[in-house]
Amino acid sequence: MFDPWNHPQLWHAINVHFPVVLAVLGLPLACVVAANGANNRWLRWSAAAFYVIVALSAAFAMYTGEGAMHELPPSLPEVAWAQVNFHQELAEKVWMLAGGTALVLL
Repeated sequence: MFDPWNHPQLWHAINVHFPVVLAVLGLPLACVVAANGANNRWLRWSAAAFYVIVALSAAFAMYTGEGAMHELPPSLPEVAWAQVNFHQELAEKVWMLAGGTALVLL
């Protein structure tokens, strides 16, 4: 627990929550930009930069997930592997959606 860098599953669990929190915090920001952003260039650029950070953190979380997946035992039941693969498919889309949001905000 005191050395998460050497435990891929723990390191992934730590890193995966950062983009989730940022995405939740970014929703009100995106709403403010939608309501008032056309008049405020600084607000639009700040919100876009925020979502670029969300995209980068999501990409890093996906990277740590790859390491965590390689540590899973091959003896896991097929149902568990199906869940892991579904989780991976969803994770591959998060950084793209955050990047797309940054583009829309610009």
